[in-house]
Order: sequence, then C-alpha cells, then structure tokens
Amino acid sequence: MVSNSKESFTFFAIDKLVGKRPSLEGLEQWVQTSWRLSRPCLISLTKKGNFIFKFNSREDIDGLINQSPLFMEKRKPLLLPWSPGQVEASCYAVTPVCMRLKGIPYHCWSSDILLFIAATIDKPIRLDDTTASQRMMSYTRVLVNLNVAKASSSSITVDLEGDEVVEVAVQ
Repeated sequence: MVSNSKESFTFFAIDKLVGKRPSLEGLEQWVQTSWRLSRPCLISLTKKGNFIFKFNSREDIDGLINQSPLFMEKRKPLLLPWSPGQVEASCYAVTPVCMRLKGIPYHCWSSDILLFIAATIDKPIRLDDTTASQRMMSYTRVLVNLNVAKASSSSITVDLEGDEVVEVAVQ
C-alpha cells in the first residue's frame, strides 16, 4: 500500500521562492498564465513554507526543471525534483540566488575582481551579461550559490589590497 502511494509521487517538484512568499492563490494564477503545461498542476503549501507541485506528465516537470521558467515578481522559481521521504530543508541548503552589489568603485569593474568580491558572500557562479560587459555600472548582478541556512548581511566590507576599504551594499 505504501509503495503504491510512493509511485503516485512520480511527477512532483518542490519550490522555495527566496524572499516574501506569494499567496497560494497568487502562485496558482501565475502558474496557470505563465507556464505552458499539458494540464494544470496541483500546488500545495507545506508547513515549512515550500510549495509542492504535482505535475501530470514527465514532459511538464522536466521542461520546467531543466529550462528557465519565467520570473515571478523578479524572483525565479527554483524547482527541484521531490519524492516522499526527502527532507524539505535538504533541498535548499544551497540555492542559486541573484545578488545585487552596490558601491563598488569603477576601477574594480573587472570580472575577476567582481567575482572575488562576490566570493566574500558565498560561492559565485557567474556575472550577469550586463555586468560582465560593463554596460551599466551603477550596480553589479552576480549569481551566487548561497547557503540559505547562514545569516546574510545587508553589506560587506571589502579591503582593496590596502588601497582603500569600501562598504558594498548587498541586495
């Protein structure tokens, strides 16, 4: 009986939006209008504040996990495969998060230096294209593998090899 129940969890994914959690109704409406699914999915809210999605086909779940879904209120859903017995917290110990850094001096706008600064927050993955090409230098966007269990700071102090020390805002 239990094995039959576990088999019914074939097309499930878990999602935790970083930041303010949307309402279940708001998320359902956004999914219905934004995701191109073969049939509507069932969305449930867990006691830990994650969303469990039950999809109707392997194509729907694979398409959303392997591709980049649309952003919801400037936040990208991070869907991960989920199965019974999997601990919710373990899914998101480390999560890719797009961080915005402000207050970096212009002479530090090289990929190496920006990734070095981002490494003081956590493990940097890459700079966004606008930042890497230096087309807009009012702030930096960098994708960081962030350990969400650790407390994060709203600013970091960066020592630029004895030349100066700058305070960089982190958003």
